[in-house]
Amino acid sequence: MDPVTHLTSGMLASQSFRKFLPDSRLFPLLCLTAAVLPDIDNFVGAADPAFYLLHHRGITHSLLGGLALAVVLALAFRILSRRVHFLKAALVAYFLILTHIFLDLITSFGTQVFAPFSDRRLTLDACFIIDPIFTLTLIAVAVAAWRLKPARALIGTLGLVWIFAYPAVCIQIRDAVRADCAAALAERGATYDALRVTTDALSPIYWKVIVDRGETRTLTMVSSLSPGRKFETVSARRADHDLLRALGEQDRLFSVWDWFSVYPVQEETELPSGDRRIRFADLRFMSVSPLMRLVLGNDEPPFTLTATVSSTGRLESYVYTAGRRVSVQTRME
Repeated sequence: MDPVTHLTSGMLASQSFRKFLPDSRLFPLLCLTAAVLPDIDNFVGAADPAFYLLHHRGITHSLLGGLALAVVLALAFRILSRRVHFLKAALVAYFLILTHIFLDLITSFGTQVFAPFSDRRLTLDACFIIDPIFTLTLIAVAVAAWRLKPARALIGTLGLVWIFAYPAVCIQIRDAVRADCAAALAERGATYDALRVTTDALSPIYWKVIVDRGETRTLTMVSSLSPGRKFETVSARRADHDLLRALGEQDRLFSVWDWFSVYPVQEETELPSGDRRIRFADLRFMSVSPLMRLVLGNDEPPFTLTATVSSTGRLESYVYTAGRRVSVQTRME
């Protein structure tokens, strides 16, 4: 989830639990810091895409790692002020870190909740990574709590409840959309291997629908408000995992990307030299939404990996793109 939503959760907690640490003026700062602290992993491995994919939303976003962060944060604030009650500060910090983990868990990116014991990336697929409905509602509640001092704790608590209630509502809508899509396919007599519905820009109104049929994956969008409305459909070949593993033996980024991707697809072009250019992408980060295409412009969707492979299967070069932030090109020796 975006930083604004995380910070707003800290604001709401500072309003809701203010009486929990009545003797510390540092309490709001403690809440805001705890609310964003797990994202310290954003600053690790920027020069190494494989390391970033492996560890972003890893140990700092896990139950065990979050507990360690809470203890360290409480100790730091205890050093800053003797009026900070260590145990209470640690409990509040851990609650907000768990809230941060939950806010990331509801997006489609995937979060290693059980690291270091498991590297499985879990997701609830409930909300898009930027959800204006969700975030603006939380900001409005936080402002109301700040302005209405007598009811501050109650309003802040209601805001914290909304953090968990809103995704639950979105999941219900998503499941209803999936049932409608399955019914529509059955009515047409269409067969498929798998049907998935995940978040898209402006969920819970719009949802991404991904259908697997043999070696083909299709992507389209549906509206929960207008179920019969038609949107563009794009098709791509499902990624060849054996090829990714073979390329991974030559550069680990391909193995990591294979582990990271959820709906991997590929497109292949033969070059005049006889080499093949193979572009791997993940439909999780692609969209037919006009809004997303406006945002991305002509840029590549995030987390694409394009390999140039010789006729003998040798990895000649690759280009890794993570949206507008990171672009890495490596020439193999």
